[in-house]
Amino acid sequence: MTNDKEQELQAEIVLPGDALAGLDSLNLRISLQIAPRPWVKSLQGLIDATEKGQPLEEAIRASSAGMPAELRSLLQAGLKLPEPTRFLLDAVVARRDSWSVRWQLTGLTLYPLVMLLLAASVCLLVTNVLFILMSEGFADFGLSGFDRVLQYVQDQRMALLGAVGILIWCLVVGWTLRWFGPRWSIVAVVGGLPLYGKPLRWSKLVEIAQRLSMTTKQMRDPIVAAEAMAASFNGGSQEVVANFTLRRMKSGGAIGVALSDSMLSDGLCAPLLLSIDQRTDVALGCDQVASILRRLVQHRCRFLGMMMPIFVLLTIATMLWGTISGYVEIMILLVRMISSLA
Repeated sequence: MTNDKEQELQAEIVLPGDALAGLDSLNLRISLQIAPRPWVKSLQGLIDATEKGQPLEEAIRASSAGMPAELRSLLQAGLKLPEPTRFLLDAVVARRDSWSVRWQLTGLTLYPLVMLLLAASVCLLVTNVLFILMSEGFADFGLSGFDRVLQYVQDQRMALLGAVGILIWCLVVGWTLRWFGPRWSIVAVVGGLPLYGKPLRWSKLVEIAQRLSMTTKQMRDPIVAAEAMAASFNGGSQEVVANFTLRRMKSGGAIGVALSDSMLSDGLCAPLLLSIDQRTDVALGCDQVASILRRLVQHRCRFLGMMMPIFVLLTIATMLWGTISGYVEIMILLVRMISSLA
């Protein structure tokens, strides 16, 4: 009877190391469910290694060579914190929200460009046919008097050629930035656009503020927290701003001042970022600022989603009217010629 009670008591005892390893495994598995596709293989290998008993730090160092740069920086920065896997999980969640905004903005940009390119290409084809018909086809039949319409069609043709060239140039620039430019180049270039730039910059600020909140909750020293935050962005699109924020804080600036002076800030969100320094709990201030900026991003994306279809329809209608009007003028001239012969 005594042996049975001792066995039951031993079964209820959980060593602290085992509990910590189980918590790390749980955080890693949750992170795997919401992580970007390029991260899945590396995270799965990390989970397998830790569940086989390998320490987390050794598993990260052993598999870091084959990891994506962004994930590697995130894990190595997490090792400097008391709860590295919790930091990874929170960072993955924040990154997912940021990328959902980026994909939404990409859709709002790519759809109008493709639609305008198709419409301009069709109108250009029709305009070329009209130009050849008037300059060569009608001349074979000895018809004249189309000089004014011919010049109009030629102007339309050159305008459409310019529009198609600009649209193709925009697509090539976007493709080049995506595949050949550094990770921060998209934020630097697209972030300067009047309509699309603000929500993109704000979404990046949200991720930086959230990650500062994560590191500050685990490391009360703001400089150490900023160092962990900056290290976690190495190889990412926010690397430049994160390092700038760290340098400003090391030179004596507060978190809000450093963020408001970065290239992601503007006149609308700068006072909001400065309010972080007015709070006694910096982590709570970063969370509240991130929440407000997230709402601003959502409102701006909804506004763009309502305005872009109207802009596309008006632009395509203008292209079609310019093309059809040349055809209508040709028909009017032909009808007048036939009427005069009658």
